[in-house]
Amino acid sequence: MAIQMRRGSGSKFLPSKLLPGEWAVVLDSDPSTGGRAVYVCFSAGTVKRMATMEDMASQIIDACQDVIDQLTAGVNAATSRADTAAGNANTATTKANSAATAANNAASSANKAASSATTAASTATTAASGANTAAGRANSAADEAEAFLNGFIVEYDNLSEECKEIIAESASAGAAFLTKEEGVGIIDAMADVIASGRETGFITEQQGVEIIDAIFE
Repeated sequence: MAIQMRRGSGSKFLPSKLLPGEWAVVLDSDPSTGGRAVYVCFSAGTVKRMATMEDMASQIIDACQDVIDQLTAGVNAATSRADTAAGNANTATTKANSAATAANNAASSANKAASSATTAASTATTAASGANTAAGRANSAADEAEAFLNGFIVEYDNLSEECKEIIAESASAGAAFLTKEEGVGIIDAMADVIASGRETGFITEQQGVEIIDAIFE
């Protein structure tokens, strides 16, 4: 049985015209490849395109390219997502570092404030101690002055006979300006003056005694 074969341009290729077992060689302008092709008919209108080694190599390359394109697109998309995730991670890291820096600065400020407060407290304590010391000295000075003053309060009965005679003569002569009470008052007033001088350091105890003695000379 002779193999029937048709040939011609792709523009005139009509698969429905082929008979079962008939071959068709498209010499140019194949509707599937755009060039040359070979078809075989299995039944009216049912044909398959045959492939040569060159066609298969080309088809494999085309198929692989499709796979490569798909994989490349997938890798590019994954890379883009990874870049976005890395960018987000970097942003989060930057924010975390900023927060850590702010926390460290706040802690440093708090430490400085605590140190200043401690210094102020120490200064206040020192001042209070100085004030207490000064108060103690003032109290001691007051006690000393009071003791000195008490030491110079002279009772009338303790006056010398000469002083009593002067007071008596003044009273008998009608001198109302120097009674017993007034004489004691003069001595007490002078004692205040002497005590003030003793406190300021201008009058010694001996000088105070001499002043009292001089009153009655």
